Amino acid sequence: MKYFLSFQKALFLISFPALLQAQIKENPSNSENSLLQSRKHKIGFFFVGNYNYGLSKDTDAGGKYRPDAESNNDFSLRYARLNGTFHLNPKWQANFLFNLADFKHNNLKNRFLEIASVTYKHSPYLNFRLGQFRPYFGVENTYIAQNQKSDYRTNSYLLMGASHWQSFQIGASLYGKVNLGEIPLKYYFNAYNGNGKNKPADDDAYKNFSTRLEYEVLKGFTLGANYATTKYRGKPTRVFTFDLQTEHQLARQLKFITESQYAKGHNMKEIKNQGVDKSTVDNYQFQNWYVTSLFHYDTQQEFLKALEFSYRYEDVNAIQKLNNHQITHTPFLSFLFEENNSLKASFGAKFNRYKNKNMNFTPNEDSFIFQLQFNY
Repeated sequence: MKYFLSFQKALFLISFPALLQAQIKENPSNSENSLLQSRKHKIGFFFVGNYNYGLSKDTDAGGKYRPDAESNNDFSLRYARLNGTFHLNPKWQANFLFNLADFKHNNLKNRFLEIASVTYKHSPYLNFRLGQFRPYFGVENTYIAQNQKSDYRTNSYLLMGASHWQSFQIGASLYGKVNLGEIPLKYYFNAYNGNGKNKPADDDAYKNFSTRLEYEVLKGFTLGANYATTKYRGKPTRVFTFDLQTEHQLARQLKFITESQYAKGHNMKEIKNQGVDKSTVDNYQFQNWYVTSLFHYDTQQEFLKALEFSYRYEDVNAIQKLNNHQITHTPFLSFLFEENNSLKASFGAKFNRYKNKNMNFTPNEDSFIFQLQFNY
């Protein structure tokens, strides 16, 4: 028995390192566990579908004057977006965004892929983003489509997007916030090609540079100032915008929210399309402004979470020198069935009026919109 016990002890001492090594292999270290836990991902889907009906004479389903249009009503798919966020660790993340609805177009060139970027979050004060995304310029570039206050982006946004001041671009951004007293000042600095998304290369040697400063001047009042510049054939071109966002609790269940913006700058789409001489680029400047007002009422019901009514007024002057204005009124009523606009049904209308001194006839473009929004 004595020799048997001695043999057991010897066997244990010999096998202990192997057992310990096996235990180490079976149980990852704390650093490995931490790495696995930090590598998180999220896949989402965003859907927006419309039914459109032209109300005025010779207005097509898209709300535009077209006497030869085949139909004045249709169902349309605006967004079928697949999105993903991948966290390598608390500092690094990557994002992608595909719009599957773009497959409705015969030509997919410069479509489908909307976001492909990597972000490094050093601290609340300093962050860096590189790739294809929407540079932080103008108030509408600071929030996602899910949180739009009306049926779609403003006409001002579409005009500046076509001029590549806004919308999806390929470049880099530096952003964060600094505290001025007790109130943070958000800052954004952007540099990008300025020729849109999904392009193999820049179309000239000049880059677009833009900046945005955002400051809550008073509780419920946030002011934004934006400036962007680039060159056309060596001639400096620019745009500046100012925006104001307000939010006030009128009652326990009722909020009043507004968003307004003024913008003025060079219409790069017209300048490039017409190939104008650089000495005359200042003749191609736009001037736009809009105001959106929104009432949000919490129903505190299980089935219907909230009701919203918004009204947007827009004045777009695409070429200021011509003084031709497009005035757009958009009332919009929404029923929110889930929190955070995850399931929303909306009814609205769009009324376009034109002030054009160079035309004997200016059409009225009136249309009805039903919209269903789903976000997962």
